[in-house]
Amino acid sequence: MIKNISIKNFKSLKENSFLCKKFNIFTGMNGMGKSTLIQSLLVLRQSYQKGLFYTDENYLTFDDYLASIGSYRDAIYAEFDKEQDFIEIDIEFSENQAKWKTHSYYNDKSTGSEVLLETNPFPSTVFKEALFSKNKFQFIKAERIGPRDVLNTNTRNVQNKDFGSDGAFAMHYFLENATKINIPIAALKHENENNLLLELQMNAWLNEISPNIKVKSELIFDKITPKFGYHSNGIPRGTFSAKNTGFGVSYIFSVVLAIITAEPDDLIIIENPEAHLHPSGQSKLAQLMALAAQNGVQIFVETHSDHIINGTRIGVKKGLNCEDVKISYFTRTSNELQATIYDVPIMPDGKLSIKNLRKNEITGFFDQLDIDFSIILGL
Repeated sequence: MIKNISIKNFKSLKENSFLCKKFNIFTGMNGMGKSTLIQSLLVLRQSYQKGLFYTDENYLTFDDYLASIGSYRDAIYAEFDKEQDFIEIDIEFSENQAKWKTHSYYNDKSTGSEVLLETNPFPSTVFKEALFSKNKFQFIKAERIGPRDVLNTNTRNVQNKDFGSDGAFAMHYFLENATKINIPIAALKHENENNLLLELQMNAWLNEISPNIKVKSELIFDKITPKFGYHSNGIPRGTFSAKNTGFGVSYIFSVVLAIITAEPDDLIIIENPEAHLHPSGQSKLAQLMALAAQNGVQIFVETHSDHIINGTRIGVKKGLNCEDVKISYFTRTSNELQATIYDVPIMPDGKLSIKNLRKNEITGFFDQLDIDFSIILGL
């Protein structure tokens, strides 16, 4: 598990230290640094996957399949101190600590997006952590795959339990395993379905998004036809293509699958899980994530939804230790480039403590409803 992330000079994070919990929620207005913190982890994983940590000289890549940032100039904090012309990512894991520090920006002779690191920046044991493991990591980005007439297959991704950052191979993994495996964490079973079989649990959780839905997709040779069926009182009411089913069902499919197929000590990173979901579905999804965290899965979520926040609060009331949740509000002043991160603690009863925000006169933390109603009511 990741216990702490310290960052210097990476995009909008000039110098920040972030204490991590089992369930980590990042929120705040757009362009405040939420994605940057997530990208600090993605840059490390994609550099490792690309083999840049295996050579005599080690590199970070800032432009690859998980985090497409660009060049060194794009990645380094725009107003870095001349005495600290480098990017540094320092991560404390449960059993390892490692630091990745780039060479001097002014003296850097690398071209493109691969930037030379200082010599021997990390121990080899760190690559046993979930962040670098094949079957223990999922990243589902905000721009996920929506309804399609046809989906491609990828046997390698399925074998590595990698759904793709856009969730493109989630349906393939599901079809290969739907009737073969149970969900690994029994506590994640839906309250209306006691059978742990993946197919039944997936359908049960999708029912929170679109009532009475079932996955009816077909795998023929190397192509998948995404389909969903509806039923009432056990009677089928028709099967429809993904394009003729609610957009949110396709969009959330990989997210739900990543959570219910997770094992203890897995790492899941999700951007904007609320996209295209009704508020009730958002709340239920947050409760599912909280339940997964309660059972040992580490989750990082970027969100703009108060329903995700409130669903997490319900998760705390239902049993998730409030000490295992961290809500972080990202902000910056109008004359600053660097982000400032404030903690918003959850109490054991599910209430939020915003004393720190009030003390620092920070606004914008899910207060728009109050602002709008004050205008509507003429207050």
